[in-house]
Amino acid sequence: MSDVHDRAFGQDDDNRSGLTPLDIADLPDEQRQVMVSFMRDAKETAGILTLDDLQDRHTDLVDLPGVLAVLTELNWLTPLGE
Repeated sequence: MSDVHDRAFGQDDDNRSGLTPLDIADLPDEQRQVMVSFMRDAKETAGILTLDDLQDRHTDLVDLPGVLAVLTELNWLTPLGE
C-alpha cells in the first residue's frame, strides 16, 4: 500500500507522473534546497513544513518567502493556511 509521499513523488503504481529527484535537481539552487527539505521530512511531517521550520533550516537564504512564492506559482508547493 502506498502513502502520500509515494504518490506525491511518483512512486505509486497508479501515478508514475509525479515529481522525481531529477526534476528537483534541475531547479535553481535556492528552490532545490527548499524542495529537498520537503522531501527529507515528508514522511514525518506529511509534507507540511511551516515558514518557521524552513527559516530554521535555511538561514542562508536571503529571500525565503520569495523562493516559496516562486515554487507556489510554479505549482511545486501548495500553501495551507495563512
